Amino acid sequence: MSSQPAGLAPSALDCAQQGADELVAAAHRMIPDLIARAPEDEQRRRLDPRTIDDIRSGGFVRVLQPRRWGGFELDPSDFAKMHIALAQGDMSAAWVFSVYVGHAFHLALFDERIQEKVWGENSDALIASSYAPSGKAVPVEGGYRLTGHWKFSSGSDYSDWLMLGAITQEDPADHKVFVIRRQDCEVIDAWRVMGLKATGSQDVRVTDLFVPAYATLSHIDNLNEDLPGRRTNPGPLYLMPNIQLFFRSITTGCIGGLQAMLDAFIAYGSTKRDKRGNALVENPDAQLVCAKAALALDEMKATLFRNLQTLSDSAAAGVRPGVHERLLMRAQASEVSGRCLIHARALFSALGGSAIYEDSLPFGRIMRNLEAASVHPTGNFNSVARGLGAFLLTGASQDTMI
Repeated sequence: MSSQPAGLAPSALDCAQQGADELVAAAHRMIPDLIARAPEDEQRRRLDPRTIDDIRSGGFVRVLQPRRWGGFELDPSDFAKMHIALAQGDMSAAWVFSVYVGHAFHLALFDERIQEKVWGENSDALIASSYAPSGKAVPVEGGYRLTGHWKFSSGSDYSDWLMLGAITQEDPADHKVFVIRRQDCEVIDAWRVMGLKATGSQDVRVTDLFVPAYATLSHIDNLNEDLPGRRTNPGPLYLMPNIQLFFRSITTGCIGGLQAMLDAFIAYGSTKRDKRGNALVENPDAQLVCAKAALALDEMKATLFRNLQTLSDSAAAGVRPGVHERLLMRAQASEVSGRCLIHARALFSALGGSAIYEDSLPFGRIMRNLEAASVHPTGNFNSVARGLGAFLLTGASQDTMI
């Protein structure tokens, strides 16, 4: 943060940075509470209501929300810092936080009328989703009749609105996203899983619900950059490719999860001795896996913040990064969850049998969370990397998700 000469008021930019720094610090202050709540959150299969209150009342959901709707319109790098910090406490809490923040960014790209409905009623509205096109939308006068059953709607237990993906009869190749009130759908308690248990990623069902046309956004429009929200939210933030931020909003939490694993390994290893009385800290294999995890974390964080800075600089200049750069950034985002899992497994193995106990040790929970995060489509590194390789070899790209 830059200092101000005596007698001069801070600039708007400095004030915004001070606010961002405080939010990041507040996220770090939440870590002990998140660690303490995590075991019970896993049992209830959703976050403690106090955590949701902290996310909402602390202003975290406003990070990428337009200023005109009470948001902070901060840089995505500030969002990433908060995301990593919260994941050091509990990856499930960080996951839900990122969902709510990412959807606020997405809503800013929609028609002004649906922004008015959501934020005009409640500037702290929480928006969950299931983007998979699991629904069918029938065109009718003024909009669509939406029907479907969706899975993996993280944070839906506490949400006010949802974004749901569907295919329309107009164009089966086009994927639209529909914004609806939570009260207009059924949230089904179906989240019984092995990892990220506390995300409460329930099933959602909608039957023949009318959704006005202005409450939808087409994937094709997103590709063509013809997004109605950019007309009323002209700030550089909303010129960034939504898909790039979406990928990072999922995989960044894995960095915080691995950091938590390494921190816990170091703390536990300082007192751990094997049956022969040998200290873990003196074990060369333990030292090696520790070093490898630290190196990987430093590299992944450096790449993350470099790429977010590239997106910010490009948006500020009113340009879009080239295809090669976007493919590269997406591949780098996609490899994060797999890399974090590899290093977490190595740390877990180095701990020995005591790591499997859950009464006071977080290692099993972190491992399960990283395993669950790694199977999210954003972590499908091989597919994404092949797209990058095809472009490098042919100079052409068919990838629509960049």
